[in-house]
Amino acid sequence: MQIEDGDVEAIFDDAAFRRRDYPLTMADVTSWIERATAMEEMTDKHALFAELAALEDAFEELERRVSQAVWDIDEQANMR
Repeated sequence: MQIEDGDVEAIFDDAAFRRRDYPLTMADVTSWIERATAMEEMTDKHALFAELAALEDAFEELERRVSQAVWDIDEQANMR
């Protein structure tokens, strides 16, 4: 997920692949966990919904990249 389409060098060279930046950090993951945990205490359904939507938005880039990676793997596995 840390390489873009057409990045042939990173596909075939492990060292090049490892030099690519990943768009998320463990700080992002920690933040998501903390935000999700904090939602357990929320009693206002509108505030809860707003925070859930905001947290989902934070996942958007990861979700997009994972979906694309799964699609690419499926396409290659089926030799399309």
